[in-house]
Amino acid sequence: MDFFTANDFELLKVHSGKLKTPEDNHTYADLKKIYDKVYFWSTLVKDEMFPNGAVKITRKPTNQANIFEWYHWAKLYPTQSDLDYKKLAITLSIESGTKLVVKIDTVGVLENDPLRKWYYNFRKNNSIVKEFTFKDLKDWDSLKTMTIEHINSILPHFKILKEELLTLASSNQTNHWIFQGNPDYYDVVGALTNTSITSWKVAAHKDKIKIGDKIILWLTGGESGVYGLGEVTSDVGKIVENEEELSFYKTQHNPNEDRVQIKITHNLVKNPILSNQIKENSILSSLKGGNQGTNFSATQEQYDELIKISQLETSVMNHPLNQILFGCPGSGKTYSTKKLAVEIIEDRQFGNTQEDREDILKLYDHYYELKQIRFTTFHQSLGYEDFIEGIKPKTIDHKVIYEVEDGIFTKIASKAQDNWLNSQSTKTNHISFENALEKLKDEWEEDNNIKFPLKTKGSDFTIISFNEKNLRFRKASGGTAHTLSFKTMKELFYGERNHTNHGVGIYYPSIIDKLNSYSDDTITTKTLDRYVLIMDEINRGNISAIFGELITLIEDDKRLGSKESIEVILPYSKENFGVPPNLYLIGTMNTADRSVEALDTALRRRFSFTEMKSDPQVLLTAHEHEGTIPETNINLISLLETINKRIELLVDKDHQIGHSYFISVNTLPDLKYTFKNKIIPLLEEYFYGDFGKIGLVLGDRFVTASTAHENKKILANFKGYDDVDFLTDKKIYEFSDIELMNPSDFISIYQPISIPA
Repeated sequence: MDFFTANDFELLKVHSGKLKTPEDNHTYADLKKIYDKVYFWSTLVKDEMFPNGAVKITRKPTNQANIFEWYHWAKLYPTQSDLDYKKLAITLSIESGTKLVVKIDTVGVLENDPLRKWYYNFRKNNSIVKEFTFKDLKDWDSLKTMTIEHINSILPHFKILKEELLTLASSNQTNHWIFQGNPDYYDVVGALTNTSITSWKVAAHKDKIKIGDKIILWLTGGESGVYGLGEVTSDVGKIVENEEELSFYKTQHNPNEDRVQIKITHNLVKNPILSNQIKENSILSSLKGGNQGTNFSATQEQYDELIKISQLETSVMNHPLNQILFGCPGSGKTYSTKKLAVEIIEDRQFGNTQEDREDILKLYDHYYELKQIRFTTFHQSLGYEDFIEGIKPKTIDHKVIYEVEDGIFTKIASKAQDNWLNSQSTKTNHISFENALEKLKDEWEEDNNIKFPLKTKGSDFTIISFNEKNLRFRKASGGTAHTLSFKTMKELFYGERNHTNHGVGIYYPSIIDKLNSYSDDTITTKTLDRYVLIMDEINRGNISAIFGELITLIEDDKRLGSKESIEVILPYSKENFGVPPNLYLIGTMNTADRSVEALDTALRRRFSFTEMKSDPQVLLTAHEHEGTIPETNINLISLLETINKRIELLVDKDHQIGHSYFISVNTLPDLKYTFKNKIIPLLEEYFYGDFGKIGLVLGDRFVTASTAHENKKILANFKGYDDVDFLTDKKIYEFSDIELMNPSDFISIYQPISIPA
């Protein structure tokens, strides 16, 4: 094996952080060769130090977002026990720059996990990281010698770390509790309705209840049942209740009782899960609610079942599955789609304050990263092949091949369907099909020779490659012409399809068994998540060409899971396709572009329409200075209201100026820039270059008109033309220089200033 080269480090550096495109396939292959060197390095060390250990490596230069990584690494497990534990390894890596790094590191532990935080603290106080500079290394022997020397020095730390992490993991196991309330003693319904509950009495299990535990809020009495779910946010102790909490006591209470602070994550007061429903549920029938006392233990299975029921029965906000926001330019449609998408996923309403806007944008980015939100812009060139599916060329090993690729709609629909099926599944492990498939891909990247057995002995097959729609495999006989569809795998995984014992059907069971062997420790409950596709400028696309036959499938009663659900066979992949009930579609439409009435009739029937009016009053809360510009007396609200009244009179309400143009206008230069580059060009478009009407909107400080006398000076002296007076009567309009304007010029738009004669 050739040793690392300067080009290896340069290749990592140049491509680090870049999105992989089809043109990068050759680079991807070169980067995988660097992984081979990392694996060779790790194996050299393992064979000499840990002959019974293992090296695990994922030969994948990109992350889950298809972004090129800045490092390539391998995991070295000293013993089989360490491999079984998996969460701690000695890692060997090459990083962009000129570094080779050997360290003890956690594996598969999230950054916000207490295990990871404890690890960082340990690393800060102990030398467990060693960096080698490329220029100081000559060959594999020198690198192996230096690596072994460092690992020998950190092995005692490895053993300590593993013991501590195991102890910490066991103490961090989440418990589940019933917190019970008596309506004769405390008005639980009133307190939940008023969102006033922040703590609860603890009379039992004081030594076991801890931060992070899950709670089931049980109300006794005639309407007994579960009225809320939540989690413990403090240790048990003396906690002073706030005035709101105290106001719901019906009798005297002891302020010296031990309590814990809690956070209600699922307020079920409007749709409680009552005891008669719980008794009929096989999982919940043994729930201890209603017994004498205050605190009882419950199981994770019971808590998960309550979560599942609550999601089926409760929704704070009732959003239409398909809706279009329409309005004039600048009315906040694009921002409103972000806000609406977050409200749909979070199932709660946000306000219009600056703080709300910041929270919305952060949550939008978060859910976009999780692929629960996707955004596309419709245009004249967008077609079925981009939106649903199409055949696209790819270059692999310098050969052009053609594969069926999902479009943006099909991709998010597939993710939403996977989540919907997983939330309904009775499988005991919480992992979804897509997450299990990712784990299979990762394991295959580590070991391309994983064998999958058939019933016939000696007929094991192996995976050759994965693409977007299927995996290609090699039979025991050597044949490589067949593929296994991910769509079929998903249906088998969730029990939506039966196995077949002929053709390629015989190859699916062992793959499904492998997928079922995976679990996801980060997921404790199966939740029905919501997914949102935003289609900006939806009226600019050819709807029938983009949606094709799928326009019917987006209707509420044609979605998967409904009595009248419909699936179609897609033309290229020949796979069944339906639209899941947890996928929301949001479109935007600029009314200055094209009226709502002119929109495709098939689309109009399937979408609800919400008008986004220009609302100057939004500036009171969304603008930094409540709609005014400091030290100028300019009132942006009055300015915008006046302009829009005049435009509506001269054209119509569809051609107004939106409030969003002014949200970031905080100074006079900001206002000048907005007028010069946004407002005036928009008015020119609205009035088709009729500057006279623009003058009627903005006033004579912005638009000036020449007089007949001034016009006569423009023409040359020529006595042979009789109608000179007629020609010079024409008005010639000119915009004033915005840069030279002062505050009074802008104030004059909404507050005419009389000039003494």
